[in-house]
Amino acid sequence: MAAHIHSVGIDLGGTWIRLEAVDAQGRRVRSLKAPAPSWKDLPGFLKQTFRAWKACSPRRARPRHLVLGSRGVWTPQERNRLRRALRKLAQNVRVISDVEAAWHAAFKSGAGIVVISGTGSIAFGRDGRGRSQRAGGWGPLLGDEGSAFWIGKTWLHRTRGHDFVPRPSVRRTAALAPHILRLAHEGNRLAKEIVRDAQHHLADLACSLARRLRLKKLIPLSWAGSLLGNPGFRAGFLTALRRSGRRFQATAPGMTPAQAIAKLPSFPLPRG
Repeated sequence: MAAHIHSVGIDLGGTWIRLEAVDAQGRRVRSLKAPAPSWKDLPGFLKQTFRAWKACSPRRARPRHLVLGSRGVWTPQERNRLRRALRKLAQNVRVISDVEAAWHAAFKSGAGIVVISGTGSIAFGRDGRGRSQRAGGWGPLLGDEGSAFWIGKTWLHRTRGHDFVPRPSVRRTAALAPHILRLAHEGNRLAKEIVRDAQHHLADLACSLARRLRLKKLIPLSWAGSLLGNPGFRAGFLTALRRSGRRFQATAPGMTPAQAIAKLPSFPLPRG
């Protein structure tokens, strides 16, 4: 008989949604990765998933906690709207931003900066007093420099659409990034230039946060997102950080954001 699901952590990004369900001792019970639904479709997607898991079917007790870390959620109004939409799925529902979830996966508490580069890009940091700041994360129209979308968009612009994407949505444009990283690895000059610029943009986000949070000495730093999950791309990003003049202590996250927020009810997240 499967263990009862005590808590569910949900990491909703621009391309993927990842779920981690744990029992009361924090041990994994279920997990899932799937294409990301819209906010509107999220409640239905989760209901369907929970039914498939059976442990969370309507005939059995709901999980005690559900914690959602979602893209594009910053204001109390946005959090409350999503929390109300999900309130029937668990006894307690909490909504935070996906970048806060990534920060929590890396640090849990204390000071530190996390840089995320996937479909979009953003950096989030806290100082030792729990004061938080963000840099970037303005979306594809206003920014997202250093993201997979930015790499794809810049490549299309510089090649005049050589790798034309029919109906170039954000997701389809971002999907060009792995191809461009491969070209850079093979020595393509334009691809190398674009990738290098992306790495420097991300390093600039980290340095901006360190300055605004007045973090000095050795600054704890971690990362998340599909681009920074690529070892070669990450190495270039870390090189750009070392050349920035600030001292960062880079450490891989100890768990995924979904795993971290599934365990979030066990210890409080510092307030922003």
